[in-house]
Amino acid sequence: MHPGLLPELLVVSSLTLLVAQAVPTVRIPNGNGTRLVAAVGKTVELECVVTGIDGIKDVQLRWQYVGDFSINPVILNSTGYYTVTEVVQSRNRRVITLQTAAVRYEYEGYYYCHLLTPENDYTDYVELRVEGAPTFDLNQTTPPGELASTLQDSMDIVCTVKARPGAEIEWFMNGTQLYSSARGYTISTTVPLVDIVTSSTLSVFPLTQEQLGTYTCVAKNARGQVRRQWWVTAAPRLSVVTPENNGTRVNLGDELTVQCKGVNLGNAGKITWSFSSNGAAWTTLTGGNIVAWTDAMGAINSQLSVTYSYYSNQGIYRCSWLKVSQSVVIRIVGGWVNVVIPSVHHGIYRCSWLKVSQSVVIRIVVSIKASTGVPGSKVSQSVVIRIVGPPVVTLSTTTVTALPGDAVTLTCRVNANPRPTTLGWFYKNQELRNSTKYTLYRTYITGALYSQTTLTINQMEETDYGSKYKCVAGNDEGRDTANVTLRDVNECVTGEATCDWGQHEICVDTLGSYECHCATGFDRRGGTCTATTAAPVDVNQCKVDHQCDQTCVNYFGSFRCECMVDFLLQADMVTCLPVSSVMGSSTQPPAANTGGNNVVAIGLGVGITVVIVAIVVVIVVIVCRRRGNRERELIDIPKPKPSPTSGFYNSAYSVNDDEAHIYSELSPTGDEFPRGRLRFLNSLGEGKFGRVVMAEALSISKTGKWEEVAVKMVKETATDAMKEDFYHELTIVRKLPTHPNVVAYLGCVTASDPALMVMEYVNGGDLLTYLRKRRPEKTTEQTPKEESFVTPKDMLSFALQIARGMAHVAAQKIIHRDVAARNVLIDRKHVCKVSDFGLARDVEGADVYERTNKGPLPIRWMAPESLRDSVHTSKSDVWSFGVLLWEIVTLGSSPYPGMSGQQVMTSVLEGKKLVCPPQCNKDLYAIMSRCWNDSDTSRPTFDILSRDFERILEDEGDYIQLNQMEEGIYQVLEGVRSEEKL
Repeated sequence: MHPGLLPELLVVSSLTLLVAQAVPTVRIPNGNGTRLVAAVGKTVELECVVTGIDGIKDVQLRWQYVGDFSINPVILNSTGYYTVTEVVQSRNRRVITLQTAAVRYEYEGYYYCHLLTPENDYTDYVELRVEGAPTFDLNQTTPPGELASTLQDSMDIVCTVKARPGAEIEWFMNGTQLYSSARGYTISTTVPLVDIVTSSTLSVFPLTQEQLGTYTCVAKNARGQVRRQWWVTAAPRLSVVTPENNGTRVNLGDELTVQCKGVNLGNAGKITWSFSSNGAAWTTLTGGNIVAWTDAMGAINSQLSVTYSYYSNQGIYRCSWLKVSQSVVIRIVGGWVNVVIPSVHHGIYRCSWLKVSQSVVIRIVVSIKASTGVPGSKVSQSVVIRIVGPPVVTLSTTTVTALPGDAVTLTCRVNANPRPTTLGWFYKNQELRNSTKYTLYRTYITGALYSQTTLTINQMEETDYGSKYKCVAGNDEGRDTANVTLRDVNECVTGEATCDWGQHEICVDTLGSYECHCATGFDRRGGTCTATTAAPVDVNQCKVDHQCDQTCVNYFGSFRCECMVDFLLQADMVTCLPVSSVMGSSTQPPAANTGGNNVVAIGLGVGITVVIVAIVVVIVVIVCRRRGNRERELIDIPKPKPSPTSGFYNSAYSVNDDEAHIYSELSPTGDEFPRGRLRFLNSLGEGKFGRVVMAEALSISKTGKWEEVAVKMVKETATDAMKEDFYHELTIVRKLPTHPNVVAYLGCVTASDPALMVMEYVNGGDLLTYLRKRRPEKTTEQTPKEESFVTPKDMLSFALQIARGMAHVAAQKIIHRDVAARNVLIDRKHVCKVSDFGLARDVEGADVYERTNKGPLPIRWMAPESLRDSVHTSKSDVWSFGVLLWEIVTLGSSPYPGMSGQQVMTSVLEGKKLVCPPQCNKDLYAIMSRCWNDSDTSRPTFDILSRDFERILEDEGDYIQLNQMEEGIYQVLEGVRSEEKL
């Protein structure tokens, strides 16, 4: 080489190097638009190598995807579908890998390896195509399973698949291939779109019984096939045609019409009607006001009509179809058994037979799986009718008999919708108020048609007699009144008078008493009635004109009417009525003694007077108790067995004698906390014998700091029985391990009096108060937004947390016995904690606790076996949890609103349940109903309930719709006695 050429060659080499560095390269093996084919489900990996980037700053390398029908590229990152890996092998070389596992048809398209530099962009790409057996497009294919259709209606089944090579779709019915024909089948198949999507629709019109059965879609190509099946049925179905809307309002006195339409009913059974005013007791309706007919499409219609509607017609109307029988006709044809199924029984059949001898004894076994149901299957549909109109006032009695000074109670019942805005008692057109003379009690039965008001006249006076008192009720629709007449007791009729008819005395009634006068022709001399003439002549007026209903007894100068046994003389002194119609029973009069038939009437009169007085006394006592105990939630339920001891827990509950002496036997343990490390703050609650205070405890959780706690204690005035109850609760909470949904036990002070129980402090208060404060009508602008309402999701979360807490309690063999919203605490983070174990019992080794003492109990939350037999188990706690769930859904309404404790107990023992609130989804109410199963063994466990609420929270369905909560319903918010919480 010539030396002079060396510098020139060096220059050329340098220029060549610069050019190589300035032009990066992007290369996918077999790239440049090459089509790659991958099998469905396989892993695809694309590798892109970039070189020539040494010295270039801000190098960006990435994968991009452009679908077949899209324009803008999508940048791919590591996600659930793709994994992107970038490796720097040198300053001049990088490798970026794109991997996808289980490739699907959706991944088809163009994949670009894209290099971005400050000066330019560089790319290479490949086309990915996927082949494989057909797969169903779940969004475009009819879901498999039963297709409940209607005879004579049209039906479409869609089958859409993705496949390459393109798929061929075939249809089968009960194993026979179908084709488009005049028999009622039409098959429409679309042309595959870019050789992937194939869709086929099977249409049936009209659907007949012969076309019910199993339908199969088969899609296949060279790589395989898939199939999907549907079971087409025509199940009986009812729908309410009239009225169109549930809760339709009908004006009082207007015609009420409810029409129900049934399809696929066949000829077996008929549509029947039943009625319930409250959803509990149902009455079957019959008569000429029910008309049925079959329309042109074969649907059976039934219409119930009421010409003139009363308030008693408000309630739930239910039409039902009951399949009463299912028969087959058996024929013997040429040695074969031919089973002929009535046309309505479409479905799947299996027949077998056994010929025993020449006497042709045939045993037929027919297995029927018919879409119309098995014998006894029932289909029903309900609609709620509301009657709207002015009040209708009804008095328990229009006439009351009483003596001056007596107490009289008058009861007035009012049917009205909307509820009365005016409801009260008037005297001489002046409305009465509570006073020393009058006691008034008014009850608005929330959610029902009637209201009630009672008036007690504490002491009858002369001015009260006559038609001067009236009950008045009014609403926006009108007004109604009813008068009651107060009468003095007629001692001459009741038999209390001691006039001597045999000595010519006549009884004359006076206000509050009676007088004995001498008969005509006699005057009183020396205390006896003596004839005014030497020989008075008596006229037998019984033979002249007596008008007596039954028996006439003549006396000198007069006569009197008498009645036979089992009859009573009325105020008109001539009419006789059966004793049963007057007294409401078949009470027999006392046996006659001296005085003959006169004694019969006297005995009956005295008996009636006693009954009337007793009724008045009972009514007065009930009214007084209701007024004095309006806020009570618990009543005393006597136990059949005598109680050996009596004691109280928190002024309300007592312990069993078997559990006595806890107080005297309990000694300090390792959880004893020094009293000197407690400093008390404000009171959280207080009852007659106990209190709970907020306090600070120094390092009770080993933190070295003062910590907020709640301290439970008994007052100095508490009896030994109260203290034993306190220590009983302490033994229960000591046993419970820590759980996030149970109030934690932290320690105790028992070495000296007063004894203390140190518990976790929950800063949100009790759940009942929390819910009531967040009722829609109580929201104000001043309330912070986060505390002004509660969401359905929060409410379901509360139920889940309480179920988890109770599952923990049950696992420790502890029965709570007082599961209610008032005994659940909630903190500011919406964490619920089960608390108040004052009624709890440790049943390890027994699982059952039988109450043997008397004392008030929370009957509104108690299971029937607890009310009836005083038996408590974990399953009775489940019943109480169902009531608590009802409290949550109604935002703290009192269970069984408007009912007394005794009425609640009677209703529960009769099998009646709390009705479903309108804002509650039927699936959520079904969980409550399972908790209220009459058989305790059929109720779910708390573990099962926890899983149920976990599921519905994941579903995020509309289980509670607070906007459906009817105004004025579930507004009964009874108070909780203070001693119940301590």
